[in-house]
Amino acid sequence: MAILDRDIKLLWGRAAGRCSHCKVPVTENKHSVTDAFPFGENAHIIAERPGGPRGGEGLPDGLRNSYFNLILLCPNCHTKIDKAPEDFPPERLRQIKSDHEAEMARLYPRDKDSYDQFLEFSSVTEENWLSPDRKSYMPLGVTQEQWIGPFLGPRLGTSVPRNVIRTFEVARACMIYSWFFYPLATVGLEQLLRVGKFAVRERCRQLQPDPADFALELKSLVAATAMSQADESRWAALDSLSSDRTFLAGRTLFDPGQAIDMLHTIAELINRLFSGQVTPR
Repeated sequence: MAILDRDIKLLWGRAAGRCSHCKVPVTENKHSVTDAFPFGENAHIIAERPGGPRGGEGLPDGLRNSYFNLILLCPNCHTKIDKAPEDFPPERLRQIKSDHEAEMARLYPRDKDSYDQFLEFSSVTEENWLSPDRKSYMPLGVTQEQWIGPFLGPRLGTSVPRNVIRTFEVARACMIYSWFFYPLATVGLEQLLRVGKFAVRERCRQLQPDPADFALELKSLVAATAMSQADESRWAALDSLSSDRTFLAGRTLFDPGQAIDMLHTIAELINRLFSGQVTPR
């Protein structure tokens, strides 16, 4: 499915017409209004095709052309990022996009004509608390069945400790119920980041009695051949995102689509962590 006009408008609007990486304006006005043209590119965080940059990530095909999996880039940054996917994993690109959009929102605030516009989501009332939240975010205009399917896809294997699985399911449920209250997607994503760190700590406990801080835990797992260096980098990026969320740095709210993406990513990393096999990537 091609990128929808709605998602393109949302992407360019939230990025304020600037490259999310280098901040350069991605429109040109040469000599007259009729010569003006855009040169920004709707770049994929996870490639549209499995063979593309970061394309092997576990994201459903139907979500790959959606707003939450796109980042507005200039041609130079797009080329740089896609030629070095190991330096720009999905977690880092999501953080770059989130930080840029939050910066643009601070520089160009919306009109605060109503409390809901001020909040950027629907406030809960006695009348609406059992109704779907407004669908001006991704995914838009879907049925309940279409909504819940992508959230239920990722599963943790039987080798993962029960307490990790239980906390993972709490995060998943928060995301699913963002159907009724949009910010629950963010609550679930933040919980999921904590689940990831908890899983790393539990794996360390299996290998040594006294886990140290998170960075040292990652290094100890690599040394014990329980984690690849590529996965160490990805876990470190998730730890950085988790720290930002603790202090509410960057974008305050995440789209449900971003939550789905993170659910697939962390499920894959946790399953690999407890599989007993290290897959260099």
